[in-house]
Amino acid sequence: MTAGRLAALSPAATTASVLYSTDVDHTASTILTVGERGGSAATYRVGHKDYTQKLTLDANTYKFARGNPVSNYKIEISPGIVRGDATPGLAIASDDKAKNAKILDTYVATGTITNYVKVKTYTSLTVDSTGVTGTFQGGETITGATSGMTGTFRGLGTGGSMSMEVADITAGAVSIKGVNITPLFTGDPAAFTQCYFVLTDSPSPPAGQNTEILSATAASYYSGTTGGGNVTVTRGVFGTTASTHRAGQNVAIYRDAATTTTLNTGGGTLNAGVTTVPVTDGTVVVSGQFLRVGNEIMKVTGVTGNDLTVDRGQWGTTDATHNDGSTATPMTQEAQQMMWQWFDTSEDLSGGVSNAQATTQFTATSSAIYTTGFTWGTTAGQEVIPSEFQMDVDRTYLFDQADSSNTGLPLRFSDIQEGTGATPTAGTEYTTGVTKTGTAGTDGTIQIIPTTTTPNPLYYYAEGTASTPGTTTYSSAVTIVSDPVFTEIFLYDVHGTWITGDSFTIGTSAQTVGTVTGGKYGHVSKWSGSDLYVTLGTGSAAFAGTDTFVDTPTVEGAARATATVNSVTAATDLETADYYGYDVAISANAVNEHKGIVVGPNSHLIVYASSADLSFQVNGFENTVSDYVSIHYNQQSSAPAGGGGGNPSP
Repeated sequence: MTAGRLAALSPAATTASVLYSTDVDHTASTILTVGERGGSAATYRVGHKDYTQKLTLDANTYKFARGNPVSNYKIEISPGIVRGDATPGLAIASDDKAKNAKILDTYVATGTITNYVKVKTYTSLTVDSTGVTGTFQGGETITGATSGMTGTFRGLGTGGSMSMEVADITAGAVSIKGVNITPLFTGDPAAFTQCYFVLTDSPSPPAGQNTEILSATAASYYSGTTGGGNVTVTRGVFGTTASTHRAGQNVAIYRDAATTTTLNTGGGTLNAGVTTVPVTDGTVVVSGQFLRVGNEIMKVTGVTGNDLTVDRGQWGTTDATHNDGSTATPMTQEAQQMMWQWFDTSEDLSGGVSNAQATTQFTATSSAIYTTGFTWGTTAGQEVIPSEFQMDVDRTYLFDQADSSNTGLPLRFSDIQEGTGATPTAGTEYTTGVTKTGTAGTDGTIQIIPTTTTPNPLYYYAEGTASTPGTTTYSSAVTIVSDPVFTEIFLYDVHGTWITGDSFTIGTSAQTVGTVTGGKYGHVSKWSGSDLYVTLGTGSAAFAGTDTFVDTPTVEGAARATATVNSVTAATDLETADYYGYDVAISANAVNEHKGIVVGPNSHLIVYASSADLSFQVNGFENTVSDYVSIHYNQQSSAPAGGGGGNPSP
C-alpha cells in the first residue's frame, strides 16, 4: 500500500491537466487540497475520467473487453518463438534487469505473400556443403573462379546440391570448356588433336538424337599444366550437323586405331543399308567396336572371319555407299571420362550479387541431368526451386503465373502427389481457401490461405500435365506449419527503454532484440459502439489518428482483427458529467480542501485553473484491487483478419 502525498501539480493557466492517475490494479482514497499562492482570487475545476483517451475506431465490430490490454508496441526478436511460448500476460525482463514488460501476442503479418512463378530448366552441381559461406540469391549469376563458367542460381539443397540454369553449348561455339583434360595430353598437347568427341543429348551416344562429332584442333589449361582447360574444336566432323547441346555432358572420346583394314566387296560397292561388310582383315576389329568408312560411322555387332555385321549411320553420320578398297578404320574409345562446357573440379564459386562462396566437389564420371519444373520467389527474377517449401497457417499466399513460361501449366493443389494427374488413381484438387483467376502464362493467379485443417503435406502440381521422372518436375510436397516461429512480438506494461541488442529469456530460449518499434499501450476501460476508451500505461505515448492495433477477443482461438483509429478525444476534454467542481472560487492565499474522493482503477483526476498560481495536491492511500480482470487472448489456430504473424517460410 502507498500512503501520503500521491500527486502534486501546478498547471498552466486555463489548461486542463491530469493531476493523478491509477492503473488497472489500484484504487485510491484521497483528499484534494488546492492552494492559491499568488495573492489573487481565482477559480478552478476538478473532474474525473475513467480513461485516458477515447479512440473512435473505423468499425464497431471489433472485440474488446474491459481490463484487457491493447498495444502496438512491437519488438523484433531472434531466433524467435512459437506462439505457444508467447503466453499473453507473460512477464519478461532484460538480462541486465534494467527493463521489463509483458507479452501481448506474437505479431502476425497480414499482407499477402506473393510468389512469382516461372518454369525453368535446371541442373545440379555438387559443392562442399561444409564450406558454403554467405547466402546465395535466386537468379544471381554463379561464376567459377578457375573455369570462368557461369550459371544462374536456382537453389541449394541439403548435402551440397546446387541447382542452376546453365546455358547450352551453341551450334557455333568453337571453344569449349573441358573438365580434366590432362590424361589426353599424355605429355604432348598435340595428342589432343587426334581425338574425336561425341556430343549427344541422350544418355547413350550411339542411340542419341541430335548427335554431333567434334575434333580438337588445340587445347590449353586454365592454369599450370594439369586440370581443366579450353578446347578449340572443329564442329560437325564426318558430315554431322553442328547443333545446340546441353552443357555438362560426359562425352565419349575416340581415336583412330593404328591398324586399319579395307573394304573387300570383290570390285563392287558397299551400298547404303547393307549390314554385312566384307573386309580384307577381320582380325583388326572386334564386336562392339565402331568402324569409320569415309564419313560414316558403323557399329560392329558381330565378326565372322572377314565379314562384319554392322549397324549403319551411327553418331549422326549418313548411311552411304562406299567403293571397294575404301579404308575401314577401327575407332578406339578412351578410358577417360570428360565433361564438356562445365565447371572445373574443386574450383571456387561466387555469387555475383550475394558474394556467397562455395567450392565444387565432384568427379567427372557422368553427365549433368536436366529437369524442367516450377520455380518461384517473392521477388520477380529471384525464383528458386521450391524444395522443402513451407506455408504458415492463416497466411495468404498468392502464386502469380503471368510469366509466359507457365503457359499450359496452371498451378494447383492436391492432397496427393501429381493431383488429378496421379496414376494409377487420379487425385482430387484441393480448393478450400483457394481462389483462382486468369490463365497461366498471361494473367493467371492462384491464392491459398492454409489452416490447421489443410492437408499436411499439401502437394502442388500442374493441371493437365503430370511430371516425367528424370525430365520434368511439376509436383512436390508443401509443409503446412501449424505452429510457426514468430520473430516479432507485441508488448505492454513496458518499463524502461528497450533497445536493439537487448536480450532476455523465455523459458530456456534466449532472445536478442532487433528493431524496436516503440508504440502505444494501455488497458481497455470501455467499448461502446465504435468508441474504445483506454487508459494508457505508464510511459506510453498517446494513441493518434491512423494508429492500428489488434483487438482482444475473449474466446480462445477466435479470429483477431486489426483496428484503425479514426479520431482521438483526450481524457482532459471533460464532459458535463465528469466534474466534481466547476469554477470553484478560491480566495487569495487561501486553501480549499475536498475530502472523500475515491479514485477507482483506471481513473484520472483532471484539474483546470484560471490562474497559474494554483497548486493541487492529492493525499491519501492506494490499495491493490482486482476490479479489472484481464482475459488474455491466446491465439491458437486461425488467423487474424489483420494483425499479428510471423515471418513466412518461402
